[in-house]
Amino acid sequence: MNKAMMRFAPILLLSACSTIDYSTPPPEDFPALKITIHEYDGGGAREACGARYAAWRTPMPSGLVACAEYRFDTMTCDIHVPRGNTYLLTYERAKCAGYGNAGDTSTVDKWNAWKARR
Repeated sequence: MNKAMMRFAPILLLSACSTIDYSTPPPEDFPALKITIHEYDGGGAREACGARYAAWRTPMPSGLVACAEYRFDTMTCDIHVPRGNTYLLTYERAKCAGYGNAGDTSTVDKWNAWKARR
């Protein structure tokens, strides 16, 4: 990768990971989760998200700065975002509502798996 491309790689990664696909709605039975917003200064949101991934024993994606932690057993969704970042807050709210990135069905997959276990 040349130097010009290297400068734009972080922007491309951010845009690829942070664009909600509103053209694919969540399933009709996707629940309206109670949302709690946690705003952090500095790297606090990343640390909170890291704790979530550690609890799941899953590697945290590099570059992650915000996350939505949905729990279908309590019908809640905790959003961890940097203070004042309305773009990421809107993005994570959409995740709590069952929307995902283009081609990403992980939220809906987790909802369907939870329903199957009940």
